[in-house]
Amino acid sequence: PGTMWFGSLDGGLCRLSHGTFSKINAGTPSVRVLSLMEDSEGILWCGTDKGVIQLRDTTASVFGEGAVPSGVNGIVEANDSLIYILSGPALLVFSKRSGSVNRVNLGRGAGAALQGLFVDARGDVWISSADSSLYHVHGTVFLGKNRLPRGASYPMVLDSDEDLWFSGVFRIPLTGLAGGQSTHYTKENGLPGDNIYPMLVDSEHNIWFGSWDQGLIKLPEKDIVRFPSKIQDSRNAVIADDSGRLWALAFDGIFEHWRDAGGSWHQARHFIGPPSHPLIHGSTGAFAHGCLWIVCNDGMIRGYSVQAPHPSGPSLMTLTKTIDSPRPSTDKNLYIFADRDHFVWRVSSKGVDVIDVSGTPAVVRKIGSPPLPPDFFVNAIWKDRNGNVWIGDYGLGLFLFPRNSTDDGNVRHFTTGDGLPDNGIRSIMEDPDGRIWVGTRYGGLAIYENESFTTMSTKDGLPSNHIRSMACDSSGTMWLGTSLGPVSIDSRDHSRRGWNNELLGLQVSACGVLREDVLWFASSSGLALYQQAKHRPNTHSPPSYITSFTVNGRSLDIASPVDMSYQQNSCVIGFVGISLRDENAVRYRYRLKAVDTAWSSPTPQRSVSFASLSPGAYTFEVRAINADGVSSDIPAVVSFVIHPPVWQQWWFIISLVFVLLIAFAAVVRYVSTQRLQRTVQRLENERAIHDERERTLERIARDLHDDVASTLGSVVIYSESLKQQMRQRNEPSEFAERIGALSLEAQEAIGDIVWSTSPLHNSLRDVLTRLRDVASEMCTASGIAYDVSIQPDLPDTTLSDEVRKSLLLIFKEAMNNIVKHAQARSVRISATVSSGELILSIADDGKGFPVSEADGSARGHGLRNMARRAEEIGSRFSLDSVPGKGTTIVVRQKMT
Repeated sequence: PGTMWFGSLDGGLCRLSHGTFSKINAGTPSVRVLSLMEDSEGILWCGTDKGVIQLRDTTASVFGEGAVPSGVNGIVEANDSLIYILSGPALLVFSKRSGSVNRVNLGRGAGAALQGLFVDARGDVWISSADSSLYHVHGTVFLGKNRLPRGASYPMVLDSDEDLWFSGVFRIPLTGLAGGQSTHYTKENGLPGDNIYPMLVDSEHNIWFGSWDQGLIKLPEKDIVRFPSKIQDSRNAVIADDSGRLWALAFDGIFEHWRDAGGSWHQARHFIGPPSHPLIHGSTGAFAHGCLWIVCNDGMIRGYSVQAPHPSGPSLMTLTKTIDSPRPSTDKNLYIFADRDHFVWRVSSKGVDVIDVSGTPAVVRKIGSPPLPPDFFVNAIWKDRNGNVWIGDYGLGLFLFPRNSTDDGNVRHFTTGDGLPDNGIRSIMEDPDGRIWVGTRYGGLAIYENESFTTMSTKDGLPSNHIRSMACDSSGTMWLGTSLGPVSIDSRDHSRRGWNNELLGLQVSACGVLREDVLWFASSSGLALYQQAKHRPNTHSPPSYITSFTVNGRSLDIASPVDMSYQQNSCVIGFVGISLRDENAVRYRYRLKAVDTAWSSPTPQRSVSFASLSPGAYTFEVRAINADGVSSDIPAVVSFVIHPPVWQQWWFIISLVFVLLIAFAAVVRYVSTQRLQRTVQRLENERAIHDERERTLERIARDLHDDVASTLGSVVIYSESLKQQMRQRNEPSEFAERIGALSLEAQEAIGDIVWSTSPLHNSLRDVLTRLRDVASEMCTASGIAYDVSIQPDLPDTTLSDEVRKSLLLIFKEAMNNIVKHAQARSVRISATVSSGELILSIADDGKGFPVSEADGSARGHGLRNMARRAEEIGSRFSLDSVPGKGTTIVVRQKMT
């Protein structure tokens, strides 16, 4: 397998194996090899000018010496163990079972020489002669004779559609032999010349032609027919009429395309006016109510009835109706199209006119600014199945006109803010399920369904984000004409459908669907017709190969095991997949085992680089994927090993680990000792500082209590004595009373400071006990009933001086407001700890107040003080008050 055999007229027989040519001794040095065939047993049959030579491996022997004439130019094997040999005017058959060689009677004399020999899948043998006769044989029985077109002769092949191909180039369906059906291909069909000789059908159904002096020609798709022409760059430049004929508006005329009963396509050119001064505008047309409507240079829209006198001939164009432009001469008609109701829509630079052409053409509706913006440029229009009209602007987005709506306010405007990928609309289409497909200039495709857009772009497999045109076939497949060729998408699940896209790379300006799902694509190079029903998916698994393995810039031989040092850790692997159909669409998936077990996404790149690979054993695998999504059965594989450096060897690592463990233990011991000493010293310092602080605070509290508080107490006693003396003398005592009140307040404040400063009261329980005592004193003195609820199982938590002080002042401010302003009968105080947070709540049943009106009052000043104090200690402060329903204050303090 893989050995190539070559027969020549001057060099005899040779083979190419593993890149090396070698000449084979075929029994005589002057042998001229005319034909080669390998049979089912692996025997190579050589038809030469000396007869037939058989080769088993490289051993040659003469076959049928004396029984087979010289000049053998054809040998084939049928599926019933028969070998057919074509020699001059005779057809011989060799039976492997009987070992006999017999001549087949073709019912002819010594006429023209037999030239072509072919066996079909049924085992029938076909023989052509120099006089354009075709003979049909099965076994040794002559079945009949047919006449071939003049010029159709040897050689011949049978393709997968059972069409016979003859040099010339002629195509004749087997079913049409009796009727003389044939198609002759010439330079006009893309052949480089007329001298086409060898032909071959490969395993992927491609047909190959060899020319005398113009190289090799491949026909990958019989179902794609091209007509070169200069079609205008417009989605409305190609029009399909009711009979399934296409009309392409080009710079040099109107081209009509039709298919005859035998399936062959034809083209004819028409002119409007003289060929030297045509009236055709050349960019846009439509078909409605039996007329082909064309925009002309003089501003007129002309309607032509088209009738074909003969199904195989061109149509006659007869002018029947015209549409004048009622707008100023400066307002040019841009394009027209026909909607599903057969109205003609005329788009100009000033607006859109809807024209009823069923009778005398008449404008039935106008659309302009408003509701369209003043600077609108209509670029695409579609009327959906519900009668809604979708208008796409060149750069302003998409407009939806509801059915029969005359209210401009009902028009909806969609832009990128509504989900469109781009505001430059280029095409609009509706799929079989009623979804609206919108093609844009730069953003790809948008699909509108259920009031939202779904988008697709090159990231999702589209060849281009410029969607110029769209069409839908009978299966629900959407065909997109992009700036880089057509693509097909299933309208239901939005997946790409594979096909042999030989049109990839063309800038498709327009596309559509004819009867029997014949698709057409218009581009600057002409019109391409794709007969989808004849498409045969390429199910051939593409083989894949590793082509190169480069390490650090040096190519390595992968035929032998690849061992590399740790410094050779950057490599480039080249690979290729062989697919002879749509070879530009081959993609590859690869993986590098030991790094990633998942296959990569498909990519067109034929090489991959790996940099800075770690030492280890690696296996690289790659599969090729053809245009129809068929993957390689067996991946191409290359394995290699990167050896670790000395310092990564197991013995070196174990030794190093042992040394490091010893060093680590010593370092840990030293560091731990030093850290322990530093910790002890720090704790001793902190303890000393803490003790000194405690002593200082205690001394300050004692001094405040013994000196300042006692002094203030003396002032209170003297003020009381002074008030009594002044009352006895009937003198005013206001100042004495004021001095006494202020002294009491100062004494009380000093008491709070002493309490909050003393380290003896720094626990949570001490703080809450202090708050309870304050509430008891204030409520008892004011005749207010009170209820204090403190959680019994309080945590043993110490509070800072600032927190104790702020909580006490917030609490006293709240109680003071209740006593002085709330007119409350009772107050409820609760203190709980939940999730590490102290929750202090103070609620009264007083008159309450609007919280929004508190800012301008004295009460508001006190509330701001409480909130500020809570913020300073990191507490959360909240107040809830409703007139007539009391007030609730909650302080939440995180416990640390």
